[in-house]
Amino acid sequence: MLSKIIGRGLHSFKQIKSPAFKTLKYFCSANSSPDAMYEHVWGNLAAEGQDSMYAAQMLDSWIQNPKSVHHSWDVYFTSLLNQAPQEFSEKIDSIRDRPGQEETYKEIRDTMKILSLFRAFLHRAHEIAQWDPLNLKKTEAQSGVKTAESPPELDYKYFGFTEADLDRQFILRTELTSGFTRQKDVWTLREVYNNLKHYFSEEISYELAHINNIEEQYWLRNKISEIQDIPRTKEEKIRTFKTLSDSEAFTEFCKSKFSTTKRFGIEGVDVGISALDTLAHKSAVTYGVKNIVIGMPHRGRLNTLAIVFEKPLDELLAEFQDNVKELEEKDSWGSTGDVKYHLGTWREREYDNGHKLRLSILANPSHLEAVDPVVLGFVKAQQNFLQDENKEKCVPVVIHGDAAFAGQGIVYETLQFQDLKQYSVGGTIHVVFNNQIGFTTVPRQSRSGIHCTDIMKTTDSPVIHVNADFPELVDKAFELALDYRMKFQKDVAINVVGYRRFGHNELDQPSFTQPLMYSIIQQKKPVYQLYAEKLIKEGTLTEQEVQDIWKQYNQKLEVAYEQSRKKKIDYSKWRSVSWTNISIKKGEAYYQGVNLDLLRQIGEKITSIPEDITPHKQIEKIFQLRKQSISEGVGIDFGTAESLAWATLLIDGYKIRLSGQDVERGTFSHRHAYVFDQNSERKIMPIRNILPSEMVSNITVSNSHLSEYGVLGFEYGYSISDPNTLVMWEAQFGDFANEAQIIIDNFLVSGESKWGIPTALTLLLPHGFDGQGPEHSSARLERFLQLVDDDPIADSKKQVRKFQITNSNIQVCSPSTAANYFHLLRRQIRGDIRKPLIVMSPKRLLRFKGATSRLEDFKEGIRFTRVYPESVSYTHLTLPTIYSVQISVVAGSLKKK
Repeated sequence: MLSKIIGRGLHSFKQIKSPAFKTLKYFCSANSSPDAMYEHVWGNLAAEGQDSMYAAQMLDSWIQNPKSVHHSWDVYFTSLLNQAPQEFSEKIDSIRDRPGQEETYKEIRDTMKILSLFRAFLHRAHEIAQWDPLNLKKTEAQSGVKTAESPPELDYKYFGFTEADLDRQFILRTELTSGFTRQKDVWTLREVYNNLKHYFSEEISYELAHINNIEEQYWLRNKISEIQDIPRTKEEKIRTFKTLSDSEAFTEFCKSKFSTTKRFGIEGVDVGISALDTLAHKSAVTYGVKNIVIGMPHRGRLNTLAIVFEKPLDELLAEFQDNVKELEEKDSWGSTGDVKYHLGTWREREYDNGHKLRLSILANPSHLEAVDPVVLGFVKAQQNFLQDENKEKCVPVVIHGDAAFAGQGIVYETLQFQDLKQYSVGGTIHVVFNNQIGFTTVPRQSRSGIHCTDIMKTTDSPVIHVNADFPELVDKAFELALDYRMKFQKDVAINVVGYRRFGHNELDQPSFTQPLMYSIIQQKKPVYQLYAEKLIKEGTLTEQEVQDIWKQYNQKLEVAYEQSRKKKIDYSKWRSVSWTNISIKKGEAYYQGVNLDLLRQIGEKITSIPEDITPHKQIEKIFQLRKQSISEGVGIDFGTAESLAWATLLIDGYKIRLSGQDVERGTFSHRHAYVFDQNSERKIMPIRNILPSEMVSNITVSNSHLSEYGVLGFEYGYSISDPNTLVMWEAQFGDFANEAQIIIDNFLVSGESKWGIPTALTLLLPHGFDGQGPEHSSARLERFLQLVDDDPIADSKKQVRKFQITNSNIQVCSPSTAANYFHLLRRQIRGDIRKPLIVMSPKRLLRFKGATSRLEDFKEGIRFTRVYPESVSYTHLTLPTIYSVQISVVAGSLKKK
């Protein structure tokens, strides 16, 4: 058949880029080797830009009859024919002379139509799939709301077929249909149509057609047919049911005991809890994953903690009663606490095969989606700590609400980390608990696209849509997502479409604004009950077994409740696991100076550029001056001091991480962490000259994408996971910190007081009125001073002042000399406490001679100086008044000159 010949010719043409030619390639590929003759024709068509279905149609007509096409096409194809092997001409002649060719070509055209039907379902079946348990589209249509019509190309009649054609047979053995037609080669149109509806438009559906990688598409199509055709085992069904039953029991128990308390329950998308448990089980048993890190909003969090994390029930129920452990010292800096549905924790679960899996859920504020980049930063630090180069030991899972996922810009900023080397975590599993409402706003008011997950197409990520009333399908969706992430190291999204049984919280009245929607919801049985009925009907469980599972968990809840009345909450248990596994070196913070001989040796190495690198002449001069300033011991500037601080910390066993926009060079061309070869753009990091080859990854300096909110969130997550890495984020200009104000307000300055989570994250914010406009002049020092929670009368309490930094939330400093900047960075990580550091970093002072330092100012016995007197002989010069004062707010106290 001609379709097979075309298929062989197109099999190897990955260079053909147009949708139409891709269609032909997918539709017509066969398992046999490429046909040289058609490869010749199609290769020329592609090379000359004839990349449309029109060209294919012209070739098809020309083969039948050269006079049926325009003269120009006849000339064109004839010229190609003359260049082709002799056997090609013979094949064309044999086709033209074949008796009954009209019937043959009708068969070919109809086969192509069936393949077009396949493609239509791949592209658009998700629009008509039955993933909505409320069928709101029908309800809206009945109430006069205009809804999108079903795509006409999803009906076989659209392609000219009639009911009389339903039992016609067709040969389908192409890469497009791989997976869906693997059982046999000959199919009737009826079988094809029913199969397509089964795989793509029932309670689970997929969006794959936007993915450019052909290998991924083929793999997904084969996997989809595989998982949908293989039934769940009895063991899997019972495990899923028990999880659903326990979750429902926990919900009902909390409702009865704490009826006036907000829980932000998961009723309506309860199936997400059992699916998360299934994901954890497969991660541990199949892939040997060591860590799963979850970020999620408030809704469903308590059920997740109770059921998936198996957090002690007495602790959870104590949180409902606000039984907080009292502080041991009256004057110590304490915790404000947070609502129970914002709290994080970690647990270790052991599975039947003996594998242990650590589950972590990060604390988060009320700002939806703000935790997304924090999760990725946390995971990146874990992967580095575990030396997980293949990114298989630690997997991030981020759970979203539908309105927030479509509406919050931080989602896009976070997705952009996927393929960035120093930020990639090997793919994130995104789960949308889709309530089909955001507080009181319905989808048609909260997004422009069809689905809340449409943004996933920007990163070529597959999307799975699944009905929350079908637990087994949801389990399969989660398993498919995990398989895809582990194989391709890319993001994937699962849109679990359900509803919200109550209002925004349990005390809210949703019928004020959505009366029709909630009249449907009130009639819905909970998924636990629906699944119980299904399992009883098929004989997997008996009614008595269903009741026993419910009673068993309720008894546990009653015992835990009695214990919880005497339980006190200990915030220290929420600390991330790395802080308990990694010891923090103590007693080394007071003096930050370094032996001068060691500094000279380090300076010689970090200012040397390899001979096989041809640097820019100005860069070469900069490094020569740095080398000279260290060897002569005078004129050391900020850039050199920073390099010395990093190098000495690396030698001490700490790690360094700096990221932000343009940080490799530095906004003001002062850093030059990398030197670029002017002939090849190969780059080297001179500071790595001091490290053995196996330790070069201990320092990371990386440009980020143009994001502040996302990148600062990422670095915050990294810093709370690893206390022995000096993690720094540098703004291109200090005022850009306002783009990340949510991270600053809700994590950085308040995370320790709310959740007991310390961090040493350092913000470098270029600040100074240097004639670059009102925005770029100020890093908004006043805002950070307002955020400080230091005791305003601490100076009068000598004993309290001793612990001033310990008892405050942040440090705000403005170093005015290179040496003091050196000591500041070293102090930040060498002590036994971890506090955020906000640096009003210099601009003009970077090269100002009066701000340079002597090598003597870096030596042992010298430490960070909080405030310089108004006029002081500073080693080699007397500083003018304007530069003699260091504006310094250390742990919150403003020091006056």
